[in-house]
Amino acid sequence: MDRETRATAALDEADMEIRRGELEEARETLATAEVLTEEQRDELSLMNSGIEEKRLDDLYQEALRLTEDYRYPEAVAAYEVLLAAAPAHRDAAQNKRTIEEFILLAEEFYAKAAAAKSDEEKELQLRQVLVIWPEFKDAAAQLAEILKRKPAEKETPDADAPAAPR
Repeated sequence: MDRETRATAALDEADMEIRRGELEEARETLATAEVLTEEQRDELSLMNSGIEEKRLDDLYQEALRLTEDYRYPEAVAAYEVLLAAAPAHRDAAQNKRTIEEFILLAEEFYAKAAAAKSDEEKELQLRQVLVIWPEFKDAAAQLAEILKRKPAEKETPDADAPAAPR
């Protein structure tokens, strides 16, 4: 009975370690509980599964954070690690494909901007790049240069606005 009590305490400790994200510590604590228990094998098995789920969820969350930070190549790599461990994890495969498409589109628009014959055409292509990937290469700096060269647009009265009283 003393062994089962210690196993229960170890399982409780492992649960807290999992919640704190201390997955290696939780594995070690569960290894200790495994030696101690005969009656709590199901709980032990569930907690081991919980460690793996937490690890996969952490990988997924990291990939999402990288995507939100526009760190697309790193996000693709993070999704590859996740998909190697769990090929059907949530929408990881779709997210990875979407990011890869963003990268290709940004490169395509950037190449079109480099080949543009006019500032207007280059501006349009660079704006497309920046919609997809705001930190892509030097697209923002190139666009800023174009906008500096652009003459200031004169304010013209709106044709639909009522005329000013005389």
